[in-house]
Amino acid sequence: MLGAFVTWITFGGPARAEAKLAATYPAQGVRGLQAFVVEILITFILVFVVMAVATDESAPAAIAPIAVGFALAVGVFIAGPVTGGSVNPARSLGPMIVAGDLTGVWLYVLGPLIGGVLGALLYNRTMAQTQGPA
Repeated sequence: MLGAFVTWITFGGPARAEAKLAATYPAQGVRGLQAFVVEILITFILVFVVMAVATDESAPAAIAPIAVGFALAVGVFIAGPVTGGSVNPARSLGPMIVAGDLTGVWLYVLGPLIGGVLGALLYNRTMAQTQGPA
């Protein structure tokens, strides 16, 4: 929210009225369910990668920042034109509240939550079990 306020103060009324303070919304022609599935998918991939390289002791520590950054970048490149590529409820919710427009807020809160939980569950049920006891 602070970032949205600073954007508003810096760029004035047009930043709020036209750019919606950088809040994420589905692109024109993209239905809510389509955007919801995209947000689930990109968050799922990001969380799965984080679990694989940042929390797994068998993964080399040096690869974690590269893999996580690449997964996030690819997710945003893919979803950016469709949904704004939020991946994070706070990233969307703050600017939406300050802009006074909560259109589609449900997909930017539920999509990443569901995608994140599914990514962590799949990792724990597949990859984490293949490592055996320590």
